Amino acid sequence: MPTSDPYFSHLPPGSRGDVFERLNKALSDLAAYSPTTSQNPYWKTFVFKRLEFQDLAFSNGWMDHAFEFPLIEDCFESVLKELAPILKIALLDPRLQIEVLPLDGGDYPTWACRVRDHESIRTKLEVRSATEILLLLSQPAIERLPREEVMEDLRHELGHVLLFLRNPEATDDCSAADEEWKRCTQLENLVVLIPLEQLTAGE
Repeated sequence: MPTSDPYFSHLPPGSRGDVFERLNKALSDLAAYSPTTSQNPYWKTFVFKRLEFQDLAFSNGWMDHAFEFPLIEDCFESVLKELAPILKIALLDPRLQIEVLPLDGGDYPTWACRVRDHESIRTKLEVRSATEILLLLSQPAIERLPREEVMEDLRHELGHVLLFLRNPEATDDCSAADEEWKRCTQLENLVVLIPLEQLTAGE
């Protein structure tokens, strides 16, 4: 993994490769477990239910109660509350795939990962054809680390995600991700949204 990878730019330079290698090894060791893209519609439904539009009609058939991640959902919901409602729609973009992994990320409970920069991850995860960016959530790390630490990490990684969804060619580093998160929590700053009819594309 290139050490210039912006999605690991918040790690000490000497540990970036180690973290990604640990992710790959852990996934390889979990031969009996394959994260499934069926989680993705679950998380999209989770986000959709938190949109604050009372009159928004949306029929999609996404699963609702197929998975249970109480602690992860608690952190994710708290972070979502910081986003302007209109920005939550961006997380329904079919280019984003969200997966909970049963492996320990150590001190890094979440990862945002561009698929094109890490094609080898397709051999470890079931990646949807429409997916361009993954948000990976480490269940053991999230359940072990202090809640505020997890939420701070999640905000940062969502900053990377939202920046990519707004402009895949934008200069992306740690400061850009943090600035994007800050921008997305301000009502007056909106992204260009995808049409609602495209939200289920590729599911």
